[in-house]
Amino acid sequence: MHLLPRYALVLAACAALACSGKLANDDEVTNAPDAIAHDAGEALDGGGAFSDAPRARTAVPIFSVPGGIYATAQVVAITSATFDAAIYYTVDGSIPNESSNRYSSAVSVVATTTLRAIAIANGYEYSEVNSATYTLCDCYPQAAAPLISPAGGTFMTPRLVTITTSEPGGAIFFTTDGSLPTSAKGSLYTGPLTVATDTTILAVTTASNKLDSKVTTAVFKIGVGEVPLIVAPSLSPGQGEYASAVTITMSTTTAGATICYTIDGNTPTCDPTKIVVDQCTGTSLRYTSGSAPLVDKPTTVKAFACKPPSWITSDESKAAYTFRSSTPTCNVGSGTTMFDSQVIATVATPGATLLATYTTIGTTPPDPDVAVAGSCTPSIGTTAISAADLPWSIAKLIDPSSTGLRRSAKVKLRSCHANYAISAVEPVNLSLQLHMRLASSTPPFGPVSAPFTVQFDAAEIAATTLGADPTEGTFCYATDGVTMPSCSASKTSCIAGVASKGGGPSLSSNTTLRVVACKPSTMDSDVLEGNYTF
Repeated sequence: MHLLPRYALVLAACAALACSGKLANDDEVTNAPDAIAHDAGEALDGGGAFSDAPRARTAVPIFSVPGGIYATAQVVAITSATFDAAIYYTVDGSIPNESSNRYSSAVSVVATTTLRAIAIANGYEYSEVNSATYTLCDCYPQAAAPLISPAGGTFMTPRLVTITTSEPGGAIFFTTDGSLPTSAKGSLYTGPLTVATDTTILAVTTASNKLDSKVTTAVFKIGVGEVPLIVAPSLSPGQGEYASAVTITMSTTTAGATICYTIDGNTPTCDPTKIVVDQCTGTSLRYTSGSAPLVDKPTTVKAFACKPPSWITSDESKAAYTFRSSTPTCNVGSGTTMFDSQVIATVATPGATLLATYTTIGTTPPDPDVAVAGSCTPSIGTTAISAADLPWSIAKLIDPSSTGLRRSAKVKLRSCHANYAISAVEPVNLSLQLHMRLASSTPPFGPVSAPFTVQFDAAEIAATTLGADPTEGTFCYATDGVTMPSCSASKTSCIAGVASKGGGPSLSSNTTLRVVACKPSTMDSDVLEGNYTF
């Protein structure tokens, strides 16, 4: 007791009257059990008599952790606002007094406990008793901890910070004063926070029928005096699928920064304490405009930027590049064409192989394919044309030995490259028409001796292209120097039913001769024109 000996008689009388404090329920603050009962406003004066001057009460103890249900042990600090007050506590449910445990360091609560404490100071009445019950059990699951993004760090400018939780129906409470957040002590998170000064954010998730989550902490340092952050490199072109090799250029807006990159899947590393040429370490390569990497197979490029002596290394830039051989193109679409127009197939991907299938009997050919995935070896029924043979004439597919095979074809084209995915299929449906060609006249144009008969020489384009013999045709000509001959035009003389060579007009004076070769179901030849002089 902190009472003077001369109060002994008063205390004895109080004890005889069974003076005591009132015990409230577990979480109530109650009067001290040893408090002296006086009439309101009464106190003892220095001579043992009662006076009307009231004495101040010692400030009630405060617990750093509120009572409640917890999944783990708690460490509870106890303080009183009254200077130099002594704090006594119990953990067995009894009312504390000067004979109880004297508080000297935080109390560890490792099982369900009712903690009670009283503060006593010289010249003051005893404080009220503070009580809190801590229930430790696994009777409720713990809510999922919140996620703070970004998760703290040093930044040159204010940051927008978001806090999320995966807990269904969970609410997030946070503090920025360093205290532990709870639903009773903390701010309810409702949207992104702007952090403009050095700040420590503590956040917790609460949910119905669940224990509060573990506390998530993020420390932010903002403003003058911080280590600057380098801007991450940009990669051009960006990631995607390409039909040919691409050169990757890299840049950062941070002047003087070095870019280190990898194309082998490893994370690039940068040592800003070294001189510039040695900064890129491990498998990292140093980027310069003269050494931009050429990517010609599936590759992921990773890059960082660093700058001596103490800038923060940039965030990682990453881009994945994949390749697919280009779809073949033709200089004509589906429809009618002729052999000497050279229906050409080309492939834009350098070094690609052209794959082709076709039919000439009206059915649809299968898609061109390869025998082994990842190779350009053609499968059965597929014709492969190497890059060295491109551009390539589709006319070469058609077998000239049968008339039925010389009139139409359905063709499918595809391209293949050893390092790329195989291209899409390009279908071409062709209705083929042969084309006559007037090769020459005998004698050739120019001065001649009269009289003589001109001989015409004709052939079908398909025949000469594919090696077949010329067939019969018709020669039509005009000698007036004005008329363009045609097998159906007037003012045209024709010689029909002849073989590849046929006799023409007999000339005896200067003549401009024009002649054309034609045949049913076959395109007319170009007009051959020349002058004979005598």
